[in-house]
Amino acid sequence: MLWFMGAELETRWGTKSFLAFYIVNGIGAALIYIFGIAMYSYFSGSQKGLLVPVVGASGSLFALMLAYGWLFGDRVIYFFMVFPMKARYFVMILGFIQVSSLLTSGVVGGEVAHLAHLGGILSGIVYIFFWGLYKTRVQEAKNKKKTRNLRLIVNNEEQEGSKKRDPRYWN
Repeated sequence: MLWFMGAELETRWGTKSFLAFYIVNGIGAALIYIFGIAMYSYFSGSQKGLLVPVVGASGSLFALMLAYGWLFGDRVIYFFMVFPMKARYFVMILGFIQVSSLLTSGVVGGEVAHLAHLGGILSGIVYIFFWGLYKTRVQEAKNKKKTRNLRLIVNNEEQEGSKKRDPRYWN
């Protein structure tokens, strides 16, 4: 998934933005996982979840899949290399599979950290939302800075005793 979807996202965003997205969402997925396991341990009284190690970057990959589905939602992907579907539905199906797997196996059941995958999706949503706000504000500031001091003044009044001249413009 990193090669398949990440290559196109990196081409669109640039290497620095892509790397920032990947790392921030990996950390976000880990924090959501830690918080979820801590809450589960606190309310259930079971320490089992705290003893299970989590290794990998699958939370970041799920954030990348979310971003790919968000930006390139109309692209056709072959699910199981057989069924053609749009990228947005592919990502929705994978998210639903993670939710149903989390509900059936439990927070600490199985060998897969489904909560970290869902944490990657959630942190990806938050990142894209705040990144969009940031980009909008930066663009507004650039536009405001470009036009802040520019004023167009037109003096078309005819003065007495002078012949008609072209309009005068100055800043």
